[in-house]
Amino acid sequence: PTSWTASSWQLACPPELLLCWLRDNPVRLRCNSRFLHRLMINCLAIVSVSLLCVMAEQVGSRTSTSSVIFIWSHPRALSTVLLRSLAELPKTTTVLEPFMIPWQDVIGFLDRGKNPTPPSFESIMDHIEVGEYYTDTEQNVQIIKEMPVHIPPHVFDAIFDRFPHAKHILLVRHPYRMIPSYFEAISKDAQPEAFTKDIIQMDVTYKPLLDTAQRVLGLQSDSLLMVDAEGLHADPRASLTRICNHIGVPFLESLLQWKPHEIPSSWRDLHAFEGWLDTVVSSSSWSARPLGDLIYPKVEDAFQKECVDTNMVLYERLMQLFRQTRNADL
Repeated sequence: PTSWTASSWQLACPPELLLCWLRDNPVRLRCNSRFLHRLMINCLAIVSVSLLCVMAEQVGSRTSTSSVIFIWSHPRALSTVLLRSLAELPKTTTVLEPFMIPWQDVIGFLDRGKNPTPPSFESIMDHIEVGEYYTDTEQNVQIIKEMPVHIPPHVFDAIFDRFPHAKHILLVRHPYRMIPSYFEAISKDAQPEAFTKDIIQMDVTYKPLLDTAQRVLGLQSDSLLMVDAEGLHADPRASLTRICNHIGVPFLESLLQWKPHEIPSSWRDLHAFEGWLDTVVSSSSWSARPLGDLIYPKVEDAFQKECVDTNMVLYERLMQLFRQTRNADL
């Protein structure tokens, strides 16, 4: 029966009983090779089922007590270095943008030569639900960093249905700093021509962040914390303490520094990032930087100016939303 546990199988056919039978029937075993073959197959089946039951019990126990945290952000907002920092938390696994590959496949941006069989959105959620990204048996916290632009509405619905108790962090950087940083980054990309205007607009828009904040606040306002990327950079200790309090873990000094060139083994599909992780991978700590004055950035053309101006409107709406709550590290 599929409902039996490992102990149930051991009671039904304990190893001691098999050993006694083998001891008392040596002649029968020597004279009946077909019987011996069947007996061996049955023994292997019992052992296999027992092992599967034990594994299922262990997975079920861990997933029932595990915590899931989503970090929602956008490009050039320090989200990857934040994820690297949080990887220093004990009993924690971190997951780097697992939905990016299926999103790229949907919009036709994915290199099928490197990813001939990309995962589906549903399979990614399955992996989170069963703890596929854990790299140690003691881990019980999953922190998933993702971009809302990668998530279609029906997948968002499924995420909130499947992880109703998850905590959410919204990491946002001011458009005056994010947009110029983004254009500088794509100019250094191995294939800058791949970033068409449509792709850029999808990448930099703040609309998915605003929609995500409204959606989460409408469901469970205390499950969402907004973090200002500039504040995080200016005072990492204060912002990380606030983040730890939000997700229910103690702040540790180890969050402020880590070993360079050590990528968490739970970060997958790294080839898809093509150099975008180099700075984070070579980093070893947070380095506090003063906030400085926010001034309108230097733009090279009308399209860059359009990206700044359009997203400033959305950014102000996002700030107004959070000024009405206490769930913001601003």
